[in-house]
Amino acid sequence: MWKKITLAAMTAALLTGSLAGCGQSSDEITTTQDGKRTISIMTSNYSPAAASDDAAENPIIAEVEEKLGVDIRLRFAASSNYGEKVTAAMAADTYPNIMKLPSRTAAIIQNCRHGTFWDVTDKLKEKNPDGTYKFPNLAQSNEETLHNMSIDGRVYGVYSSRALGRNGVTIRKDWLENIGYDHYPETLDEFYDVCYKFTHNDPDGNGKDDTFGMILTSLATPIQVMTIWAGAPNTYGIKDGQLQPAFYFDEYLEGLKYVKKLNDEGLVNQSWATYDPERWNEMMISGQGGIIIDVCDRARRVQNNMPDARIGVFGAIAPSAGEKKRTLPTIGYNGFFAFPKASVKDEAELDECLRLLDKFEDADISDLMNKGIEGRHYEIVDGNYQKFKDENGKDVTKYDKEFADLNQCLPLITGNTNLNVPFATECAAEVDAVQEENENYTVPNPAEPYVSNTAALMGTALDDIMTEANTKFILGNIDENGWRDAVEQWKKKGGEKVIAELNEAFLADDSVDHETGLPLPKGEE
Repeated sequence: MWKKITLAAMTAALLTGSLAGCGQSSDEITTTQDGKRTISIMTSNYSPAAASDDAAENPIIAEVEEKLGVDIRLRFAASSNYGEKVTAAMAADTYPNIMKLPSRTAAIIQNCRHGTFWDVTDKLKEKNPDGTYKFPNLAQSNEETLHNMSIDGRVYGVYSSRALGRNGVTIRKDWLENIGYDHYPETLDEFYDVCYKFTHNDPDGNGKDDTFGMILTSLATPIQVMTIWAGAPNTYGIKDGQLQPAFYFDEYLEGLKYVKKLNDEGLVNQSWATYDPERWNEMMISGQGGIIIDVCDRARRVQNNMPDARIGVFGAIAPSAGEKKRTLPTIGYNGFFAFPKASVKDEAELDECLRLLDKFEDADISDLMNKGIEGRHYEIVDGNYQKFKDENGKDVTKYDKEFADLNQCLPLITGNTNLNVPFATECAAEVDAVQEENENYTVPNPAEPYVSNTAALMGTALDDIMTEANTKFILGNIDENGWRDAVEQWKKKGGEKVIAELNEAFLADDSVDHETGLPLPKGEE
């Protein structure tokens, strides 16, 4: 069952504690006296005390197990050190049947390559003899996300979904209306115009010159977003069939010049280069700035702190009128559920594990694990989900511990639910809609699935070269020639080697179109 591994690889594994051995301490799938199949799951918990998996103590677990005919055994580990717990479990060969892996670390990638985990590339959308999907919920997995989590073109688990279109622009919607806009900006020119008028046209109507357009911080992501708006690739692009860094493309520098113009004209806070991202909301809540480029959900949080203001959110911007809008996506997942061969012995057991995760996506099961049991954890009022309230109108949370962190077992790929959960505010509803709409405009990073050993060894050192150069260029501390000198420094310090390593992996991957970097339709690999 286990692939042979070279002595060098085994030695490295023992030194790093990253490669599983073949011990006997991993879980086994067995059958209980009442006929249920036992399946164990290791995942993270964010609550101080996660839900019990004892059906005698937890009515949610009892109902889920009864519906699915499975004895679910949960192994929670605190999110604060979850990665360490995963590494320890791999080193000790104490695998559950389903193991949530937090990210594609070098150790996890090596384990996947060496056969520690099942390859499920051809399983997720496998069909029955009658043409129906074997795992109908998992079959809805997003192809871009599957590509992002792939290793050498293969997929080694079921991803835990995170919205691809999560990034967006939080904006003072009331200010926007005050300057004469009846729509969100759609092009770079309109975005500039809004920033200008937020700075000079008294958007709050107090008669004072005390506002500016956009709030930036030392975080580099908003600058990356604006280069993408300008037409640059996302981190890497493809030129002449090869991966090339985004800053090799002319559009990237044009994007930096655009940000520099905003800075030079005082349309952003002048302290941004050293401004703490933890304080991002403060300048909007205090009525100084009107725009933040970050995750869409920031709009909801700002609105909650500014009940008398109207906060809006939008996602994508086009380089110019008539061109398609563009936005920076997330990678689409937050860890993935893998299936160790040490604890999942054959394809039949693999199917059992996949079927369990697939059933977790069914609306009735998902609702139980997300919200609990109607009549115990919540009630339905006028057709809507509502928490029980105490005499002071506050949520009753007495039994919430029964579903605490059970959602960390869910892939959340489909979003299936039977519950109508009202949005607390108009802004919250808009956040949800924008995240969904953004998926039409995301610009994928074609290098996302590939690993450069040089980049891994250097950590952030290479990225820091360009981040610093971008900041200096926008502030006017260096000119265009100085910025290009930084690109040359990046190449010499290891960047050229990174490009070569990424392209070696990219060109060896026959699951993608090497002209576009996009996954090939199934059957064309």
